[in-house]
Amino acid sequence: RRLVDGVAGDRLVFKRRGSPDPRDAPRAEGEGRKTRKLLFLMDCSGSMYRFQMLDGRLARMLEAAMLVMESLEGLDEKYEYEIRGHSGETEA
Repeated sequence: RRLVDGVAGDRLVFKRRGSPDPRDAPRAEGEGRKTRKLLFLMDCSGSMYRFQMLDGRLARMLEAAMLVMESLEGLDEKYEYEIRGHSGETEA
């Protein structure tokens, strides 16, 4: 969980010494915490398929996508994420 929180920019992942940051103070009951939006862009170009037999890049990308989805499972109230594919021929 700390890895996901750290990547998303959470300031409370690691303990810090010194005076606490006022932005990290607990919020009032009416103030809900906003969900963080994450976008993962995956390479879907022809080279991913073409070089799969050479270095296994497509399999590694699929494993990385599964790692992201499994890491964010059950954290729907905290993170909203999208995984998009881009081939390089149009704007993402």
